[in-house]
Amino acid sequence: MRSLLCLAPGAAEYAGATAATSTGGTAIKPPPAPALKLPLGNSASVNTPNAAAPRGTASDAAAAAAEKTAAAANTNLKFFLDHSGTDGTDVTVVTAPDHAQTWIDDRYVGATPLSLKLRPGEHQVFVSGANSSESVREFQVTAKQAETVDLKLKSGYRGGITIQGAAPSPRSTKK
Repeated sequence: MRSLLCLAPGAAEYAGATAATSTGGTAIKPPPAPALKLPLGNSASVNTPNAAAPRGTASDAAAAAAEKTAAAANTNLKFFLDHSGTDGTDVTVVTAPDHAQTWIDDRYVGATPLSLKLRPGEHQVFVSGANSSESVREFQVTAKQAETVDLKLKSGYRGGITIQGAAPSPRSTKK
């Protein structure tokens, strides 16, 4: 599992996991899997239009986690911009399928597709998609030359779909 380097103050409480890093930031776990959806009819507050939503629900926690994750991504994107120097290069990370969570040099930078500015040199990208495989690639950035990193993720679903049923009857061709 990758850790998320977050330089934003106050974001360390995310997922209840904190650890100091050598750079003075805080390492936190990547975003959790999407929240489970409750089936309708499990509670009165779901089916009653005027019922007040309970405080401290899973959706509140998920929203708070998403906000902290977005803040961490913005902080890390700013870090890369600030450290790219005068020879900084525009790098675009694209995955198929889109919306894969992305880390550059072990810093969480958001979901694909995304663009950022990096200093020249060797870098590493790690992407993880929902229901997809993870992928890691090292790439070289040359001064002032745009770079695109394109990663294909394999589906995490195994097997196939089987449709069972009666075979269709042959049509009559009599006139």
